[in-house]
Amino acid sequence: MKLYFATLWIVTLAIVTSSNAQSNDSLNRAWTEINNKNFSAAQVHLFEYIQSHPNEIETKFLYARVLAWDGQHTKAINQLDHLLNSHPKSTDFLLFKARVMSWQEKNTQAIEILDSIRQISPDYYDAWQLEYTLLRRQYPNNKSIVTKFYSKFAEKFPDRNISKPNFTANQKNRFIQSTYHFENLDNGNNWNSFSFIFGNQWKKIQYTISAETTSRFELNDQQLGLNILFRKPSNLWLSSGISTSSQSVLFPSISLFGQINYKNRYEILSSYKFHHKSYENSTVASNRLAFSKRWKNLEPKILFFITSLDYNDVALSTSAQITYYHNGQHTIRASITKGNELEYLDDSTILYDITNFSIDGKYRINSTWSAIIAFSHHIQGTAYTKNGILSGLQFRF
Repeated sequence: MKLYFATLWIVTLAIVTSSNAQSNDSLNRAWTEINNKNFSAAQVHLFEYIQSHPNEIETKFLYARVLAWDGQHTKAINQLDHLLNSHPKSTDFLLFKARVMSWQEKNTQAIEILDSIRQISPDYYDAWQLEYTLLRRQYPNNKSIVTKFYSKFAEKFPDRNISKPNFTANQKNRFIQSTYHFENLDNGNNWNSFSFIFGNQWKKIQYTISAETTSRFELNDQQLGLNILFRKPSNLWLSSGISTSSQSVLFPSISLFGQINYKNRYEILSSYKFHHKSYENSTVASNRLAFSKRWKNLEPKILFFITSLDYNDVALSTSAQITYYHNGQHTIRASITKGNELEYLDDSTILYDITNFSIDGKYRINSTWSAIIAFSHHIQGTAYTKNGILSGLQFRF
């Protein structure tokens, strides 16, 4: 009997030893393939090792990294999410998930993860560094956001050689935009307009020069305009402009914008615009108040409009919008507006009930070219209903 148990113990020990040796061999082979950058083969060996060592978290983390290095970003994120279910505050897991999302160009979600890492571990340099890189990539023309983060980053790590943001190298301040707008009315008439805009930014001043030709009913009109936008400080904008038509009438206007932005997610915007139409000898004053919240790639916004004509008649309207940002490059926005609109006609003021539905988008073809398209459906009380489409291109240089 003693001989039997001794033999059984020896056989069992041999099997366990062989199994451990085989699994360790799988891990060693995985590292060899990783060093040779043969990630597909490494995955096979790692999977074999994990089957016999299901509780080794670090090996599972290595498996997630290998998946990402092999270009299987979605599978890598799924593996990381599985690890984060049991280790939700692991900054290493969170950091690598943010890095994989940046490889997918999901910069907004990656920045949110990095924000949470800095809350857990304020001194985690790699998280600060990656977020700084992504902010410069996500907001190449937004000096305020990037500079504020850089100031905090440099203050947090004074011994590190952190490069200052360079906007002159990446920023393309000038653009040319051309659009065509076609509208079809339910009474069979068509409205057409073609516009051309040149814009440039110099320090805190941004100016645009516009030209537009319009055909509506029996009216054919051409307009030239100049608008100047001045920002200082960054949350206060002052805009003024003037335009003239083929009938030599002037449309001077002045606008004041103020906005508060909190953590690049919450925004309150208020504006006032004074606009004098000399051909009608009328003055339009409009006020706008908007509230918005940035949530991942979505930004819902609600706007309230108050418009007065010659400071007597008043029109109120409300608009709800939602904007989707894709990888910080492309946008699509849908909106619905309901309320009233004032129109000056034959020396009298007409108040219309309006309902407007629209969807528009901007697709960034590359760093220079963007395509613009918009669709709209507008109901002007009982007067008319119109459907419109706008398309155009923007060139930055």
